[in-house]
Amino acid sequence: MNKEHFFIELKLYLNQLSKEEQQTIINTYERIFDAKTAQGLSEYEITQILPSPKHIAQSVLEELGLSFNNQPTYNDDWVEITHDIPYPFHTSNQYTQSDSKATRLFQLLGLGILNLFFMFWIILLITILLVSGWIVIVSFIGSPLASLFLLGTAVTTYAWLQFFITLILFGIGLLGFIIMKPITKGAVKLFLIYHKWCWSILKGGTYS
Repeated sequence: MNKEHFFIELKLYLNQLSKEEQQTIINTYERIFDAKTAQGLSEYEITQILPSPKHIAQSVLEELGLSFNNQPTYNDDWVEITHDIPYPFHTSNQYTQSDSKATRLFQLLGLGILNLFFMFWIILLITILLVSGWIVIVSFIGSPLASLFLLGTAVTTYAWLQFFITLILFGIGLLGFIIMKPITKGAVKLFLIYHKWCWSILKGGTYS
């Protein structure tokens, strides 16, 4: 409730009083509004602190020996909306409509087709590429060990040449390890996200 609504409602409930008496009470609460506004409060916060217009009018009328009318007289087409009146509508939907069987069936069919004809092959291809890449990297990193074994059994020019070549492969393997590690982590993370999304569809919800 804002300030304008507050005073309109108060005037309606004080309709039994004269204009001068009404204005006196309104001036009192105008000063309260001004003081609270100076303290940095908003109109909504002030109306929450103060008693409701209905309770203010009831208290004033009882002090004057007048009966309080729960339904104030309206001089125009303005109608008060109070919290005492049940609202036929709410800002949020009270009822959640469940998915129909047909919609659910289409969801499952769509997910199955997506996985069977598209995602399965993409995931398989990425898995093969990653596994192949790691096999090559491990073999490159481990190649100097085999070369050292050959060099220990027969010290020849060919053995030394092979040893230096394996050192180059070892360096390439280290570079491949540095590159493949974040790629593999990213691929696993994307797979887990996709897996959670599929699982949420199977449960009938949405993944966020």
